[in-house]
Amino acid sequence: IPANVAAGQAIWSPDANAILFTTFPVEPRRLGVRFYNTRKSRIALIPAPSFLSPAPSPPSQQGATSSSSIPHPAAEQIQWLTSETLFSARNPKMSPDGSKLVFVVSAESTAHMSSSKLLCAQWPKGALSNIGILTTRTVLDIVPLPASPDQFPGLFLASEQLPRRIWLQDSRHIVLHSDWRSRRELVVIDTEAEGPGALRRLRLGSPELDQGSWVL
Repeated sequence: IPANVAAGQAIWSPDANAILFTTFPVEPRRLGVRFYNTRKSRIALIPAPSFLSPAPSPPSQQGATSSSSIPHPAAEQIQWLTSETLFSARNPKMSPDGSKLVFVVSAESTAHMSSSKLLCAQWPKGALSNIGILTTRTVLDIVPLPASPDQFPGLFLASEQLPRRIWLQDSRHIVLHSDWRSRRELVVIDTEAEGPGALRRLRLGSPELDQGSWVL
């Protein structure tokens, strides 16, 4: 990992041969991200270290041994999966079947806790040696101003992070919570749709349960 970035929010690739993570610049100095979701960040991939022993070779000295606890150096370098035009790409989440990657992006802004957009990319099959910048599709865009008080105001995440587990088993829908007016609502998002029609509020079946705020 380059020395000029800090890494976090790591997940495994579907074949467990690589690690995806969010990078945050540390130069000229480290900036806080706990209450500020518009820090510059990108999503990257790096091959996972191998702890398997190499093929046996004749020892050069009497009694020489090899250790399986030392990771072999990765032959590949870091790969950037998002471009710098996506100012604050973060929180990668892989679908259960390994076919889709979703993540959130905030606009370049000085506002704290601004709205985020949700992007989805088809995860490439085969070797991960040269993926390059992913082709993404906007599932939910940033909402500048809702047309009415009850309209979806945009995606506002608690602590500006997606919940740890958001995918349903169909690898199409995700469930998360988002601030909606004075409440925190549970929402279901269809990653194969786009725009406001991709989202619906999750109702819990009774007026009593539908009151208040809910967090996954």
